[in-house]
Amino acid sequence: MSDSRKTKGELIAELTDLRKRLAALDTHRKHVGDKKKAPPKAKIPREPRRPLKADIEFISAFDLIEAKGINISEGGISIKTSDKLPFEMRYTLDGKTVSRTAHLIWLKHTGNGGYHFGFKFVNGDAFPYF
Repeated sequence: MSDSRKTKGELIAELTDLRKRLAALDTHRKHVGDKKKAPPKAKIPREPRRPLKADIEFISAFDLIEAKGINISEGGISIKTSDKLPFEMRYTLDGKTVSRTAHLIWLKHTGNGGYHFGFKFVNGDAFPYF
């Protein structure tokens, strides 16, 4: 039936029902949205990046790392460690061989079997040879 043929009572009842349904949907949307969205992180300015095309030699400088198991499945395991993962690396930059110590900051599987690493340089003497 078209709205023009409804009584005032029918329109009020329909409007009341629609408002209740809208409120329920809005509550559900906020609840689901809270689970999916993490609070925004403060934007920390990044240091400028420049492209680097260099072969990198790196070696892990750790012996034994203790970690805590987070979860496990048939396909893999998730672990966390509070230890830093130091690496020694050597590369050529602007015609000079550079040796640095760095900590692994992030790691991403690239899907083609490889990995993309992020390291943070730290003060400290790099191994002279490796």
